[in-house]
Amino acid sequence: MPDSPEAISYKYAIYQSEISPVREWYTNEHKNWMEINGKNNKWMIWDKIAKETSNVTRKIQNYLERKSQNKAASIGDLCITPKELVDRLGDYEQFCPVSLILRDELIDCSENSRTDFVAEFRGKCQILFSSF
Repeated sequence: MPDSPEAISYKYAIYQSEISPVREWYTNEHKNWMEINGKNNKWMIWDKIAKETSNVTRKIQNYLERKSQNKAASIGDLCITPKELVDRLGDYEQFCPVSLILRDELIDCSENSRTDFVAEFRGKCQILFSSF
């Protein structure tokens, strides 16, 4: 029977064994994996999803607004893959130009794969050192 406790237990075991690589890929490649506790009531789950969706939408709108004003825009949390980031790097590539101006030192940011401190300006991305 497809809905028997044995069948459900088997399906859950398969899910547990196969979800880890999927979670890892989305986390590393697109940075957009979010866990929601499905044991909460449906309204708590709905509210969590609505808040997260609103946050992402606000970031996208901010990005588009800044680009339309010809200003630098953060690409953090916009699902830019590591390959896309490398393909769109500007003249300083993996080095932070802000640290060069503020500290007179060129800091290599290639170890950081996160996009939290990456800005796009005129179609080119620049990684910024996160400890200012």
